[in-house]
Amino acid sequence: LYRMAADKGDAAAQCNLGFLYEEGRGVEQDWVQAAAWYQKAAASEYPRAMCNFGVCCEFGYGVKKDVKSAAAWYRKAAERGDRAAACNLGYLYETGTGVEQSWTEAVRWYKAAAEQGFPRAMCNLAWCYENGKGVDKNLTRSLNGYRKAADRGDPRGMFCVGYCYKRGQGVEQDLQTAVTWYKKSAEAGFPQAMCNLGVCYENGEGVDEDLAEAA
Repeated sequence: LYRMAADKGDAAAQCNLGFLYEEGRGVEQDWVQAAAWYQKAAASEYPRAMCNFGVCCEFGYGVKKDVKSAAAWYRKAAERGDRAAACNLGYLYETGTGVEQSWTEAVRWYKAAAEQGFPRAMCNLAWCYENGKGVDKNLTRSLNGYRKAADRGDPRGMFCVGYCYKRGQGVEQDLQTAVTWYKKSAEAGFPQAMCNLGVCYENGEGVDEDLAEAA
């Protein structure tokens, strides 16, 4: 059904068909086909497809790698309200990939995505506040950003909240609360949380010492 609609020029169907090719769902996985359908939908100014085709350009999935084109597609999608594209564009500005490095622009786009409830952007913006990149250093705002991401189920956000409690960053140090957040993050599969939780068990920080659990 997606293909029938896509062949008739429906941008949403073209994007959805591209995603099926990307994931190998209902069709054999094929990045070339995925990129081609994303590009067709992107040409119709469909924001999600613009973002997805930008990813293809950034990493060379199904097309020749072209980070400048990736940045251009992310910008087009972000300007049309796509939050993933805004976050991706922010990261390109953070790293100076395909664009001139600019912390100010990175923060700008992270904020745009975070305000739309995108957890990865919330974490990235919180990191900027934690380290004073593109904004004045503010550990309270940093913690609040990580917590917002964590409350949306983001494993990295959970880990970072735990780290803030462990270190007393933006909040009074509380090792038991740190362990609680590390556990949530570890259960969600975040490796750094697993490691830090192991350290807590090894040293009896916020939990009873338990070397077997640490191992």
